[in-house]
Amino acid sequence: MSAFSVNVLPNNSLNILRNVVEFRKSPMTFFVSHMTDEDGFVLDLLQSMYSEEIPESVKIQIIAVLQDSAPVLLTNSTSIEQTIGSLRNIYRQADSRRWLFQSQVLVAITTILLGLNQLAEQKELVVDLINLLLGVISKINNGADRHLRGTACECLREIETIHPGILMKKVEHLYSMIQLERTHVCQSYMALFVTVLNNVVVYVASSQTRKSSSISDMLCNRKEPLKPLILAENFSGNALQLQPKKETLLLPSIIDTCELKRASAFLMESLSLMTTPVQCYVLNNIMQYIATVPSLSSLTFKSHLLELFCTLDLSLFHLALQLKAVFKENLISDTEEDMLLRRLLLCTNHPSLTAAHRLLCCDWLKYFPENEDKEVCALPKKIMVNNFSALFPKVFDGLDTTLIKLSMLNECFTPSSSQDASISILMGCLQPLQKSIRHGITGRSAVTLYRALFQYFKKHHNTILKDDIFSLLLGTVLKYPVFTPHTINFLHCVHQHVPQSDFPVKLLKATAEEIVEMDKAVIVKNLNNYLLLMERISAEVDINPKPILCFLHWLLKNSNLCTEGNWLLGNNILGVCNSCMHCHNTTDIFTDLGNLLYVMLTEFNQLDVRDRARFYYAILTNLSTEKVSRVVSHARDSMSHSLSTLADSINIPSSSPVQRYREPVLQLTRVSKEGPTLLTLPSSNINIKTYFEKIQDTASLSSVTINYRLHFNEESELEDRNQDIYAIVIHLETSNYHKMEDYQVSHLGQGKDQGVIVHLQFSPLYTIPTTFSVSAIFSLALSRTATCKLADLHVRFEDLFLPLPVSPELRAVLFKKLWKNIRDREQESSNSLCTESVCVLQIADHKMDKIVTEELTEFLVLPSTVDNLEKKCFLGIFLPPQSHLLLRITSNDNKSVVSIATDNWKILALTNKYLHDLEHR
Repeated sequence: MSAFSVNVLPNNSLNILRNVVEFRKSPMTFFVSHMTDEDGFVLDLLQSMYSEEIPESVKIQIIAVLQDSAPVLLTNSTSIEQTIGSLRNIYRQADSRRWLFQSQVLVAITTILLGLNQLAEQKELVVDLINLLLGVISKINNGADRHLRGTACECLREIETIHPGILMKKVEHLYSMIQLERTHVCQSYMALFVTVLNNVVVYVASSQTRKSSSISDMLCNRKEPLKPLILAENFSGNALQLQPKKETLLLPSIIDTCELKRASAFLMESLSLMTTPVQCYVLNNIMQYIATVPSLSSLTFKSHLLELFCTLDLSLFHLALQLKAVFKENLISDTEEDMLLRRLLLCTNHPSLTAAHRLLCCDWLKYFPENEDKEVCALPKKIMVNNFSALFPKVFDGLDTTLIKLSMLNECFTPSSSQDASISILMGCLQPLQKSIRHGITGRSAVTLYRALFQYFKKHHNTILKDDIFSLLLGTVLKYPVFTPHTINFLHCVHQHVPQSDFPVKLLKATAEEIVEMDKAVIVKNLNNYLLLMERISAEVDINPKPILCFLHWLLKNSNLCTEGNWLLGNNILGVCNSCMHCHNTTDIFTDLGNLLYVMLTEFNQLDVRDRARFYYAILTNLSTEKVSRVVSHARDSMSHSLSTLADSINIPSSSPVQRYREPVLQLTRVSKEGPTLLTLPSSNINIKTYFEKIQDTASLSSVTINYRLHFNEESELEDRNQDIYAIVIHLETSNYHKMEDYQVSHLGQGKDQGVIVHLQFSPLYTIPTTFSVSAIFSLALSRTATCKLADLHVRFEDLFLPLPVSPELRAVLFKKLWKNIRDREQESSNSLCTESVCVLQIADHKMDKIVTEELTEFLVLPSTVDNLEKKCFLGIFLPPQSHLLLRITSNDNKSVVSIATDNWKILALTNKYLHDLEHR
């Protein structure tokens, strides 16, 4: 829509665009709100395509909808065939100068047929498309339609990719075209040709009946004209389908490959004429089939490989690495490998490349395919020995590039137990990151430093390097406590990945010793961060928390912290107490912890903190060490520090909470549907006006009652499978229906045949299907209350069907009067909801008889009749709250025609969908 101004579009174009936007948001909502279905919407779109008033840009939007939403809109073979036929007609009628529009039509047809796998379902459509595309590309060197020919080549390439070998017999024609084409579209021809050629080689290699001249014959001798495409007589839908990649088969040495060499040489010479994406594609395909042909030397790529070494285009440079990975020492010597590595190192440090490109080059280094076998994700040995200096972080490197370089540099050095140059190099490379730390800069720079230190530690945790890491972390966390969360996270990672290391305990112990000796003013300035560190120190069983507790007690007594009453500060201090009670024997720290808590509960000027301190003091002085640990452990797991939560963790008898089951304990299984309340009308002459008045006065007709059996779910997680449940309350909730009262069941027993019939009355506001969310609350043994959700309850459109609410002998008369009334009201007013319609179903008469007998018998108003070899039946349906649906079905050996009359046209789309669903029964 950005290509044109909405203000100058005609109204019908705006309506189309508005419909397209609504459809893309939610197809089902769009169909219901516009009272249409898939076929109707597709028909509207195709009709718009034929209109000359619709701008080309809007038509391209329409084509895009058909292309992208084909699985939703084209649900049967008939609609696919009609849509494809219409698009082909639109293509033929389009002005040849409108190449963009024509190209979009070709792409849409190709996408629809491939996406819906029509080669297996309707192969004629695919064959016709291929013939059309072959006709377009046959006009070589025609400058007027070169863009269209390029699009046709891409469509054929996509078809050949999805259905390998379908164009195999056209390879000689394509071979001639790539040699004759002189416009820029030649690269599209070459991409198509190399795709077909690759599949030809695969086919010959896997064929059981092959001749020595198989490939040469295909390249030099025309097997059939360019048009039409001829499939084998015994062609099946499963043939020519894209299969999972299997083990590569080598081409037997008896196969003559002279012409294949000639074709490969021509393609290699033409690479310089191609754009980068096409060049990559063509070279990758040549690489694939040459790797399977022993008689073709990998030296074919030699001259081009040297050009790839020198490029800064990373897409092309990646081709050099692919060639190296496939052919190894057969193509690239050790000297050339050194040159490739140096070039790759240059790219990792090149300032003109983006950070993402340099990161990609670093990944290529980590996975570089060496001639010798090596471990996965290991740096090349030549870099680790001689060229590791190229991995030093540079001034132009971002934080991500710096981290990956430090990671690779770390791999270049083996762990050592003595002081050597490697330690100085590794720690020296961290200086730029430490500079930001010294200025207190948090964020990604700090995260990068800690990640690099962790990678160092993970490899060198048994070396002298860990002492340097120890000193760096200790100095950082003491001087700059803002990095306390980073340090705690580092220690957590060490504990997870190197659990045998005593590094965390030593660092925390040294930190605790330094903290208690620090200046009080420094501590108070960053107290919250230091308290986080103290809490982590207190959680270590091997570290005595007494110095920490004494220090905090002294701090509270000799400062104004209690007077200020900071809530966050008070809870952080209590967090330290919590860790001490959870991880240590309270007997050893009873006096120090008790003194600290007593000061908190008597002097701290914040009510919530005092309450929590009082609770801790109470459990410390009244419970054993094991019980204290259990209580505070429960509080830590619940992620709550409130007094009420902590109080709940004490084992004091209280009323049980409501138990919530994650899976349904109960299940509702549909049993039957009740009929409507019958109106009392005179049998001699039915007055239609009186009938409508009685419908409005009879409240029971505005709802439908469906019976369900309530029983236990066999897969429920109920603890005692033999216990009964009581006082069941079922709650149902949805929109578009009147609110339902809760349904109550007094008792439900266990057992195979146990169950209770519940009568649920659904009262729709509108005649539409819906889904109810269902939940239940009930009582278990020992007066425990439980609740669970049940499976959603679906009320379908056909569930609303009820027979006409009169006695059976009057239904035929009422049917005729209703039909006449609907027709008259439709003719009298254009605003009437009454309407008539026709629906054609692909259902033979015998199948329709079976459907009516099994599903629709109760709606018959007259017995079925036979007239001129056609069977007729008449169905009268009442739908709450006050709608009628009259069906007159005429069926023969081939199809059934359903005449529809209704006093609510809004249900036509639902009716049409229901009738078409009968075709698949």
